[in-house]
Parts: sequence; structure tokens; C-alpha cells
Amino acid sequence: MRRYAVTGWWTQWALRMLDAVGGRLRRPSTAAGTAAGEVRRLLLVRWERFGDLITLLPAVERAREAFPGVRITWMVAPAYADFVAGLGVVDEVWSVASWRRAIRERRRGFDLALEFHGDARWILVARRQARRVAGYGLRGGGFWLDLDVALPAGVSAATKNVRLVEAAAGARASGPFQYVQPRLRWARRSPAGEYVLIHPGCGQPSKRWGTAAWRELIAHCQWQGYEIVLAGGAQDRRLCAELAVVVAGPAAMACRDLSGRTSWSELAEWVAGAAAVVAPDTGIIHLAQALGTPTVALYGPTDPAIWGYSAAGHASLVHRLECSHCDHGVCPLVRRGEVSPCLQAITPGAVSQAVDRLMDALRRASSGPDAPPRSALVGRAPRF
Repeated sequence: MRRYAVTGWWTQWALRMLDAVGGRLRRPSTAAGTAAGEVRRLLLVRWERFGDLITLLPAVERAREAFPGVRITWMVAPAYADFVAGLGVVDEVWSVASWRRAIRERRRGFDLALEFHGDARWILVARRQARRVAGYGLRGGGFWLDLDVALPAGVSAATKNVRLVEAAAGARASGPFQYVQPRLRWARRSPAGEYVLIHPGCGQPSKRWGTAAWRELIAHCQWQGYEIVLAGGAQDRRLCAELAVVVAGPAAMACRDLSGRTSWSELAEWVAGAAAVVAPDTGIIHLAQALGTPTVALYGPTDPAIWGYSAAGHASLVHRLECSHCDHGVCPLVRRGEVSPCLQAITPGAVSQAVDRLMDALRRASSGPDAPPRSALVGRAPRF
């Protein structure tokens, strides 16, 4: 019996009933996908969440290989359209306000659509726009797919996206299930900047760390002589304003607060120039990894085996409890506004030590005989 990627038991039941009824009318295939020569126009449906857009980049690159000469269109939310267009990795960016709006869009007649949400609503959008649709029925509606791809549990998000492309193309998988890194070739200063970029906010309440813990971490960094840059969206401005007043150490500088003041492309430049990025499991961690910036990421409800990075220069901090990796957006064990137990268990001391280790490694690398000279950050358009 399929277990859906949702946490509510009633939602699980509703999706099971939907698929039971729909499956009687239409059954998806699990056979090989569309021959590459039959696809001239390809639609990628990955609409929301900045981090998920970054983890899609290896799949875009794989699609270029699997479908030679194909014209690729990427459907995204308006908030990310300029950033995705600036990447230059697809031929067209299709900005739509919601899945309901997308349903009402005129048919464009794509040969194949790849639906990366695993969501019945977006499968319907893909079904309307393309002759064939491949994806995952993780949140219902799998019977609408022409190819329903199954993967074992615990596969990284980027790897899962690549394997969907390969299955849709009928291509042989590029080796065993393994970690795939998203990469951006964005010009950056070298060696890394002197500042630590901290992104304290997070859209998912269960992933948020405590304000007092962030203050303690910032104070430690300032005592160590690190300049602090705070980043976040408009919704993080109040939190960042509270943290920006922290000034510790004999030569500490006030934090620079960028929250709500940068576009995604401007934020990427700040991430590219940072010595390290510290944040909960949110999109900026994926962006930093793709840009080659070291990270310290805090995990609790999400599994670092799926959403984290184990390569050198990336620290995934997690304190596993019995309830860890529940994927709940709001922790059911605490009152609204309180910190989840799995995040409370990650101490400021542990995060401070992880930051110090990264900074020490960077200083050793930058002082070596082969260290490149510092140059200004140039260029605005990242490329593969």
C-alpha cells in the first residue's frame, strides 16, 4: 500500500480514496518512458519553494543530455521567475500565479511534462499542457500520470529529480542511487569573504531555532572576530532586527541586516561571497551548496540524508529524537510559537563549534602557498 508524502492521517485516507476511484478509470504505466527523439518541447513543473528549485538544477542538466535538441520550459511562481530566467539553464520561464491559474492557461501542446511536486493539483496542470506526463504520485493523482516513477526511501531530493528525467527518457540510470550535487557556476571572490551570513528565518515553523540561541551564536561569532550579515525575506525583518542589535567582543561590529532588502539574485551574490552560511534547513542552504559556500545547517523535522549535504565544508547538525524527521510543518508536541524539541536539542555551543571548524579550515586554505589572490566579485548571471 502506498504511503503518501503527507503527515495527516485524514489526508492519507482522502488521497487513498481518490487514487482508488481514479485507478479504476485510468492506470499509469511503470514501463520505460518516451523515446528522446519524440520530445521536442519539454515542460518542467516545479513551481514553488526556492530550495526545491535549486535541487532541480542537476535534473535540468540531465534533461539536456537525455533529450538532445529539446526546448525546455520551466513553470515557476512569479516570485522566482527573474532568478530562474537569470540562470540561463532553460529556454523559457513560464510564470503562473497558482495551480488554479495554470489550469486555466491555454494549452501549449508540450510533448512531455515532468511533474516534480508529486501533487495531484500540479499533475492536473501537466496533464492539460502535455501529451505525456511523468512524475511521482506522492500526494495523490498518480493515476493521471502516463509514467509513475517509484524510488526507494531515503534518496536525496536532487537524485530523485535526476532519476525522474532518466525514467521519462527511458534512459539507463547513471549508476546506483547516489548523492547528486546541484552546482552553479557563479563568479565569486576568491578566497571567500570575511563575513558569516546567518539566515535565522524559516517558512516552516517546526524548523525554527530559538531567538535566544541565535543571539548566543551571533555573540560567539563576534567575539571570534567574524563580521555578521543577516539575511531573510520580508517576513524575517522583525526577527533580524532583534538580532542585529547584538554587539559583543572588543572589536565587534553591528550586524548588517539585509532581510527583505534583496532580490534572489542579489542574495545569491551575498551567499557566494560569504565565508560560511548558517541557517535552518531552508532554501539558502541549497543555494550556498550550489555556489560552493560552506554551510552549517540545522535539521530536525527533515532528514539530512534527503535534504542535507555531507561533502567537505558542509556541516549538518541534528540531534535525533524518537520523533525526529516527522516532516510536520508545525510540531504537534509544543504550542504555536515554541521551538520544536528536535531544534531545542541543538545547542548554540554545537553550532558555534561547527562554524569555528569551517572558518579555521578556510583560513588554513587561504594562507597556503597556492592560495589565489583576492579579486572582486564580478558577473551577475550564474551558469552551469
